[in-house]
Amino acid sequence: MAVFRDAVAVLVVGGVALSSRGAMYADGLSVQTALGLCVSVEGGVAASGGSVVAFVDSDFLLCKHAVSVRGAVSVLGSAVALVRSDFLSTEDYAVAFYSTVSLAGGSMLLAKDNVHDGVSREMLHAAGAVTAAGSTLSFVRNRALLPRMLSLSLSLSDGARLRVACNDAGGGVLSTAEEYAAAGFGDAGSIDVVGCDACDRDTHCYAPGTASASMKNGVCVCVCGSGGHGEACV
Repeated sequence: MAVFRDAVAVLVVGGVALSSRGAMYADGLSVQTALGLCVSVEGGVAASGGSVVAFVDSDFLLCKHAVSVRGAVSVLGSAVALVRSDFLSTEDYAVAFYSTVSLAGGSMLLAKDNVHDGVSREMLHAAGAVTAAGSTLSFVRNRALLPRMLSLSLSLSDGARLRVACNDAGGGVLSTAEEYAAAGFGDAGSIDVVGCDACDRDTHCYAPGTASASMKNGVCVCVCGSGGHGEACV
């Protein structure tokens, strides 16, 4: 397990390989550069066997990219989570994957309660294809200044789902599949829109680590089960 907190920048030269519930978990990370790379993985990322790559409650200021990965990302039965982080005054994409991204075997890519005020590029970009098989991509209560939030090409198979809830792009809450498609989420027919007042475990939480989910004071709260940790139970 690697845990990061305050830093000027984090550079991972050889890539990240996690297995058997391994974790790269940044909680409360605060990073600021003069338009450089804040968290940069120069190789790829491979996560399997219930592993977690997560950035939670983190602040990224004046970065070219807040998080960037040069190599391929392969996630098998594991989770990648960006939760309640601020991407402020980024020069380019807040999160950039320069190669392919593959999710399989019940994996999840969760982006929840993040803020991006960049005026030139989207919050999340993938240069290569993003493929999901039997997995979930979930975007919940994110806010972006631009009307487009994503820049990627997404392919879903074997029951994979793209679930979205209460995201704000360009100053307005997205409420239909067509609006999400215009914001960069892909084909409208593949987008599962969940209402702002709904509390769905498979949308707001990492299901394998979640016992239940319920509304409390207008917020969908994930109650973690065995192995779950934090707000999203990753």
